[in-house]
Amino acid sequence: MDTYDKDLTPVEGKPGWFHGWGVLRHEPFHLAGVFKSESYAKEQIAKAGDNYEVKRGIWEKESTDFQIE
Repeated sequence: MDTYDKDLTPVEGKPGWFHGWGVLRHEPFHLAGVFKSESYAKEQIAKAGDNYEVKRGIWEKESTDFQIE
């Protein structure tokens, strides 16, 4: 993954997982970033490129594991 906010909210009961807004592409899968605010994540779509979208979910730090909520 390219970038993420350092102050994401931890997921209770899942050490190393955080709530956030993911900037992602489904095919082929790529997680461009995870951010605290939806509005900032939407701004990042322009940097990520075509076929990216913003989804709310949980992310495992230092991985590309992102589960859409």
